Amino acid sequence: MAQTQQGVYIGRQVTINGTNVNYWYGIPYAQQPVGNLRWMPPRDLAISNGTKDANIPNSCPQIYSFGVLRTEACLTLNVHAPKNANNLPVYVWIHGGGFYIGFGAQYDATPFVSTSIINSVPVVVVTINYRLGLLGFLADEALYGERTGINNRSTTGNYGILDQIMALDWIKKNIAGFGGNPEQITVGGESAGGITITILLTSPLVANGTFQRAIVQSGKCQLFESDMTTGQINSSPLSRDSLVGIAQLSSDMYTDYGHPCSQDNNNIFLICTNGTFQCPSRTFFQDSICRRQKSQGESCTSTIECRTDLNYSCLQFFKCGPLSVLEGETVAGYENGTAGNDSIGLDTPLSVYILSDNYFYVTDSNNARVQHYSLGSKIGSRVAGDGTVGSGASQLGKLAAGIYVNRKTQDLYIADNANQRVQLWPINATIGYTVFGSVSTGLNNIIGIRVDSLDNIYVSEYLKGRIVRWSSNTTNLTVVAGNGTSGSTAELLNSPRQIDLDASSQYLYIADYNNHRIQMWHISNNGSLTVGRGITVAGGNGAGPESSQLNYPRAVVVSYKNGAIYVSDSHNNRVQRWEMNASYGVTIAGSPSGQSGSSASLLFYPTGLALDPNETYLFVCDTGNNRVQRFRLI
Repeated sequence: MAQTQQGVYIGRQVTINGTNVNYWYGIPYAQQPVGNLRWMPPRDLAISNGTKDANIPNSCPQIYSFGVLRTEACLTLNVHAPKNANNLPVYVWIHGGGFYIGFGAQYDATPFVSTSIINSVPVVVVTINYRLGLLGFLADEALYGERTGINNRSTTGNYGILDQIMALDWIKKNIAGFGGNPEQITVGGESAGGITITILLTSPLVANGTFQRAIVQSGKCQLFESDMTTGQINSSPLSRDSLVGIAQLSSDMYTDYGHPCSQDNNNIFLICTNGTFQCPSRTFFQDSICRRQKSQGESCTSTIECRTDLNYSCLQFFKCGPLSVLEGETVAGYENGTAGNDSIGLDTPLSVYILSDNYFYVTDSNNARVQHYSLGSKIGSRVAGDGTVGSGASQLGKLAAGIYVNRKTQDLYIADNANQRVQLWPINATIGYTVFGSVSTGLNNIIGIRVDSLDNIYVSEYLKGRIVRWSSNTTNLTVVAGNGTSGSTAELLNSPRQIDLDASSQYLYIADYNNHRIQMWHISNNGSLTVGRGITVAGGNGAGPESSQLNYPRAVVVSYKNGAIYVSDSHNNRVQRWEMNASYGVTIAGSPSGQSGSSASLLFYPTGLALDPNETYLFVCDTGNNRVQRFRLI
């Protein structure tokens, strides 16, 4: 027996290959479309009680009988579940048949469920009926009348699709009574069923969360939503049955735009709203055409171009998305910017390094320690330094800066600035080991640190204006960028701060602080310098707040996916993204105008940066606010 909002349904049980499978046939999911409800959208069933037998399948009217009852009262579904099922994934199957033949019980799902039990991945399977042929898809203006759907518009046709949506809604509400999990629903179908899956994936009539996954088998996927001015049909290289269409739009289609109308006017390209013809939902009027509004992450120049139904705006970096993207989440430190030295507080965080999706490290410089965090908890644990300033093996100097973590061993490398050394702290160690350093070796005032694929260590010396490399097979430092003399030419650096390597470890990116620019230097496969000069890839136009300028950049990280760089533009209180070969940057975090503050959307002297492994989020050391902020990237 299964409990639903319409009472208890009694099913049957069958044994297949030693497994017990329960099944129910012919359960109504909507009021039956007969009489005055014929050629109307389906309507919800009333909540009721009672016990009902569920053992007789049926089909909607069609030219073939298939040995079952054909009836207009056919909005029913069938459920197949393992005995004693509880909270199992659900697979909803939508039959094919060209939208004029077929029915849910035509596909006996009991062997499928039995196999899932044998393979230790048990599932619940639901098959459904939906109206077919003229009863399900007839579109004619004589059938206009009931207002439903988007924009309160009259509808005609596609009743079979609306039936499917109603069935999915019923399944969501009731499947737990059959042992299914309403939060793990997958829909699938073949042929005509496959086509309707693509419709369900894109239809705004399907509520969010109705299903979580979809499988399309056969069927043609045709999408006609575009702002292209020329039309075309593209065939899939993988399937001759899969076509993607781009509709040709022209101003002739929209000559009625803005003109008076009534609900009786017939214009397939425009809708009648408040007495005038307007663009349909999810489009906007531009250049005499209703163009498609853009989804999250698509380029834009004004908010009208973005999906207003989803409350998207054209964000400050010229992509569509919700305004919440501009707000950072505090993942370490106090949200209000208060400095502290307890397990939550930070004092002048200068670097952040992400080990995985869930773990990251922060250099808490004024507290002379490195903190380790699990994402979701602001309570940090000290993994390097004992919290007191000093030069001992268990200590770090004040203003320790860059950090790097070996992903395999979790060994932690620290640019211990005040002590002129690079410290290595193995995982769970209580003391660190000096890899190289001290004034006597020529190392002086180090901030940035990175390690390449050959375990060469690169550090920036900001007072000497150079980047040096240390290899384990030598005791000498090799200069790889700059020459120890501060300057602004391509061969020189001036107070370089944090650094980063690209995915190939062949290009070194340097925050050239006093030159207000980011320099890229080419490094050979063996870690040596190939060209004695850098290329400016961001800034270099003097200090300033314009999009083409930087103002004392403190850090840079490079995307492994597309080569874009993210720059902490510290004196402008913002983080800028510069695409490859771009002549200007866009503000990803903070205020484009340079305003400082402690709200979720503002920064105060940002320094260290890090991208998570999937490049979904950007972590920012909001140094002046003594916190680390996480911003979602789109």
